[in-house]
Amino acid sequence: MRNLTVKRQKSFVGCLAKMKVYIEDASGTDLEINGVPCRKLGDLKNGEEKTFLVTESAARVYIIADKLSKQYCNEFYPLPEGDADVFLSGKNRFNPGAGNAFRFDGVTDVEVLENRKKGNKKGWIVLIVAIVVGYLLGSLIVQFLLSNAFAAKPKTFLEQDMQITLTDQFEEKDATGDFDYLYQSRTVVVQVFRENFAEGFGMEEWSTEKYAEVMVEVNEFDCEVRTESGFVCFDRSKSVSGKDYRYFSVILKGDDAFYYVEFICVESNFEDYRSDFIEWAKTIKLN
Repeated sequence: MRNLTVKRQKSFVGCLAKMKVYIEDASGTDLEINGVPCRKLGDLKNGEEKTFLVTESAARVYIIADKLSKQYCNEFYPLPEGDADVFLSGKNRFNPGAGNAFRFDGVTDVEVLENRKKGNKKGWIVLIVAIVVGYLLGSLIVQFLLSNAFAAKPKTFLEQDMQITLTDQFEEKDATGDFDYLYQSRTVVVQVFRENFAEGFGMEEWSTEKYAEVMVEVNEFDCEVRTESGFVCFDRSKSVSGKDYRYFSVILKGDDAFYYVEFICVESNFEDYRSDFIEWAKTIKLN
């Protein structure tokens, strides 16, 4: 037997969630991750370090957030055969598509990197599936809805900590991934991610510009942060399942959290919706 020590470095991303540590075990019945039977070793809080007793056989060490997201929000490390003690470290990194998954430090293993890519792809598909369904009826229906956009009546969505006024063509849906609120029409999706100041030391002193720049840098978005109509914002493009989408993102700062609000539509309709996105953003009130 040997000691396996895993250190979860402090990070404001996923600060409140416990990460779950599993190890590959042919006789394990606790959980199956990516088709691999595993048994649970324990949990890791933010900034916590724990040592587990494991066998000398080669095995994969998995870190997941929960059983529901294990197929795309997971990370593994190929533990080599041997009797020497092993020390691993890492932290949760901001990436809504991958569920802000835990990532081991210094990984160069091709299988691990490929697993990350697959997880990102699956996660983003979960986030935008509502958008794809909305466009199945084709471009004719899209144009029809656009022509009747001015007939839509304002509709205010009230949450515990915020409110936003859209139109009566929107419905509130169960938020997916790490987003807190999700509103959907047949042509537009609006999703809101709330980041508490408590999840990062000193975040309450950050400006909205700094928070936006951190998000762009961490997620490697191909865009620049700017100020438009009084908002700190940025927009980016993303191709999913052969369709091109445009994301207009606005950053707001409340008393105890930052709010990342995304307005999403197909790329070809973006200029038609740009003014609507800005007007809807102006209706946001943080409680």
